[in-house]
Amino acid sequence: MGAQRTPPEFRGPSPDVRLPAVLAARDPRDAALVGAGWSVISRGPLAMATGIALLAISAGASQVADPEKFMPTVLLDMPMGSAA
Repeated sequence: MGAQRTPPEFRGPSPDVRLPAVLAARDPRDAALVGAGWSVISRGPLAMATGIALLAISAGASQVADPEKFMPTVLLDMPMGSAA
């Protein structure tokens, strides 16, 4: 029996955009600031996806049979602008 490999979803972040920016930092403090800044910036899409999922749950999008139709259904039913 060979060594077990870690599944890709548990290996951690891939060396994409962040790695060159961290390696190009002048000192460890700048590298930490780059990493922290990227962590803060990357939370935006996650918050947006969570909000759309909550809207889908509250709007009754669970009645949609096709998973590909969730997003269009939620976006069409989403209130636009202020209600004032």
